[in-house]
Amino acid sequence: MKRVLLGLIAAACSGGSHCVAQDIVTDVSQGTNMALALSPDGNTLAIDLMGQLWTLPATGGAASRLLATDSIARNPRYSPDGRHLVYQQYSQGQWDLWLLDLASTTRRRLTGPPYDEREPDFSPAGDAVYFASGRGGGDEIWRLDLNAGGLTRVTYDGDTAAWPSVSERHEIAYVSQAGSRWTLMLTAENRPTTAVYTSPNPLRAPSWRPGGGVITIAEQTGPRKMDLQMILLSDEPVVKTLTRGEDVFGFRPAWKDAATLVYSADGQIWWRTLANASRYPVPLFAGVAVNRASHALRTSAVPADGPHPVQGIRSPAWSQPGRLRAYTALGDLWLQVGDRDPRQLTDDVHVDIDPDISPDERRVVFASDRDGAMNLWSLDLETRISSQLTHGAAKAYAPAISADGQRLAYLETDGFGPWGPSRLKLMDLGAGAPPQTLAIQLLDASRPSWSASGGAVTLTARNPSFGSNSPDNRARLELTPEDGSARWSAVSASEEEPEQPPPGPLTWTPAPVSGSYVIQVDRLFDGVRTEYRRHMDIHVDGRRITDVVARGLKPLPPRVIDARGYTIVPGFIDLHAHQSAIAGERLGRIWLAYGVTTVREVGSQPGDALERREAWLSGKRAGPRLLLSARASEAAAWPSSDDAGRPSFDVLEIVDHASPMAFESAAVRDARRFGIPIFGEDLFPAVRYGINALEHIGRRDRESPYDLERSALGNSYADVLGVLAQSGAAVTPTLAAFGGFAVLARQPAWLAEPAFQLFYSRDERLRWQSLESVSSSGGLEQTIAQLVRNGGRVAAGSDAPSVPYGLGLHAELSVLSAAGLPSDQALRLVTAEAALALGLERELGTVEAGKLADLVVIDGNPLMNLRDSLRIVAVVKDGVWIQRSELLNPPRD
Repeated sequence: MKRVLLGLIAAACSGGSHCVAQDIVTDVSQGTNMALALSPDGNTLAIDLMGQLWTLPATGGAASRLLATDSIARNPRYSPDGRHLVYQQYSQGQWDLWLLDLASTTRRRLTGPPYDEREPDFSPAGDAVYFASGRGGGDEIWRLDLNAGGLTRVTYDGDTAAWPSVSERHEIAYVSQAGSRWTLMLTAENRPTTAVYTSPNPLRAPSWRPGGGVITIAEQTGPRKMDLQMILLSDEPVVKTLTRGEDVFGFRPAWKDAATLVYSADGQIWWRTLANASRYPVPLFAGVAVNRASHALRTSAVPADGPHPVQGIRSPAWSQPGRLRAYTALGDLWLQVGDRDPRQLTDDVHVDIDPDISPDERRVVFASDRDGAMNLWSLDLETRISSQLTHGAAKAYAPAISADGQRLAYLETDGFGPWGPSRLKLMDLGAGAPPQTLAIQLLDASRPSWSASGGAVTLTARNPSFGSNSPDNRARLELTPEDGSARWSAVSASEEEPEQPPPGPLTWTPAPVSGSYVIQVDRLFDGVRTEYRRHMDIHVDGRRITDVVARGLKPLPPRVIDARGYTIVPGFIDLHAHQSAIAGERLGRIWLAYGVTTVREVGSQPGDALERREAWLSGKRAGPRLLLSARASEAAAWPSSDDAGRPSFDVLEIVDHASPMAFESAAVRDARRFGIPIFGEDLFPAVRYGINALEHIGRRDRESPYDLERSALGNSYADVLGVLAQSGAAVTPTLAAFGGFAVLARQPAWLAEPAFQLFYSRDERLRWQSLESVSSSGGLEQTIAQLVRNGGRVAAGSDAPSVPYGLGLHAELSVLSAAGLPSDQALRLVTAEAALALGLERELGTVEAGKLADLVVIDGNPLMNLRDSLRIVAVVKDGVWIQRSELLNPPRD
């Protein structure tokens, strides 16, 4: 959960079958992170633009695409005779080198699995290619003979070697990195390797000037500063800075002659002479086809009148004899004997989950938040008396009783769901001794189970150290409490299959709606206009707004709510959150107390997510409208919601988990269905600036090689912003989770916010307060603000619980406002734009007649001071008026 997400909902498409592609062509005149090469005759430039190879006249003009491939191609280099290009291409999860014959356009693959090969350069004779590769166990420089095919290792530094550049005299300059030290190295056949220039700053892409003796190299001297340096080789190398204040892209410049070079920076290609400080642009024009996806609007966000069969069956458990089945539905525990109708074991507003039946079938152990925190309880099935088993501040869940009924294994977490680190604990039910910890740092752990003999506890979890035989890095962990041994092994497919819920006749009906009433308000931000509508009457009947008129223009019903002196805005929508029943009953109240009336939940287990939605829809627990998302590959795991076999989730994920610097490969494939060719890749190591040193994040540590293209200084240009805007994709940046909340958490006013203090424990608040204080977004908020100004569609999501539920969405607004967005635009990102991204613009997002009555009542002026959005007095969800004070206090049974 530490990763931070930048998701795309492609044109708010609700599913592939509903999408209609509309082909358009957009003109691209800028590129982000363009690598370039100059033909030997100086007439043609080869560039990579949006992950593809193009050529254009060296003086500028229209660019022609060289290849038609779905794979990402980067870093072109001309052969000395100008007849070939060598480049790197990303396919099958790795970088490989390819050779392109420019006359025939035929290609030849030079390298293949299982190693990454990148950053190629030709030998002076064109008979060999030098490149960086990890095939020797670490990143080193290698030589490939193009005729004989032989491979020769060139360097043995033991550090990270990259970016080889070969001079006319067969000298090889390359960059070596060891920790936070970066060095320009020089080697040649039969010569020792020497260090030319060492820096604490990242160095990239050396390039030789014709005639030798001079090397240019890009040096990143700060988070927002990249310079092109020229190094004159001598006993004491002389360093001269060629550029000042430019966003120099970290790729090799090309030389026309000893006095003139061409390089890429600030979204363009530039000519520069050493004798003149001025630079001259190379005009670029590329026509890019974009498929603008449309979507079928949802007809309603309101459930049909009930009753509805219960689908949210969570964590079913069978007794050892197989006679009893216990499970959670609508927040309560149910017990089923054989094929009889289920019997309700608990009936309250608390969340009771993860029941396990004792071997003698006399009691059920379960997790519940009935004492204010998620702890373990034991329920005597005969007397119906409950007793509390754990009393810790951490959340206990997933209990498993041993075969002899004497011991209890369970999981414990400080977080809000099973995705985070958890501990496997063991309790002796008879001795009363403190629980024993068997394992720690278990990620996404499954419910533990006991061996038939009772001597071992097993579960599955993500194990990054486990080999590739385990899908998705999951493995089976077996622990023997008696000797403390632990053994990881491959997980079988059956162990990862979700438990099928037992059949049952349970049903739920939607919560009752309010009657007719009017809200009188002084300031109304309706989400359509940029300013307030003053002194308005909002007429509500049941769930919907029937009219919005100036005060006094329409007769009033008997019930009138006086909100004069306040501001009303549409209900907030959080487009990206992760939830689990482990958070307890308070979760729904938290969202509503912060004005969030609609939540889009991603990456959930079906039973858990559906239980939560049905409990909120039925009114069993207070909570927002819940939309569930799943990838297409996960659709089979979700139950069907009707006879037509439609799955129970609302939004089919087009792009699921994606950090501001990395998209998953599957997400890229899906995005391409909608013509968004804006993805680059990790061509050079990412750097995070700390207080005293640079921290290198290696290529192999990244979750994906696909990036939303940004320069090393965090900027995106017209290729990214223009094409993304034209595609119609809605971007959910989650900036607060990517360092934004860490900055705000240093401000006492945010930490003293009343709901934050009331809803969360001291330990929970301290975890968020201790987030890394250095903002690591690298200027992404400026990119997002620029995208909005360019007409792109942005909708806000928090990625809670990376940030606090509810409060995190307000932090997202604050970060975007600080980036320069006007308050009205920022508010639309959590209202009108979010509804549009979901295909619910006819139902939500604005205060208009016919829309659902989702409103936030604010004691303040958020258009003047956006932080006033936290001064919430009341919230209206589906027409039901709820005072915030009611939400801040736990409900009583």
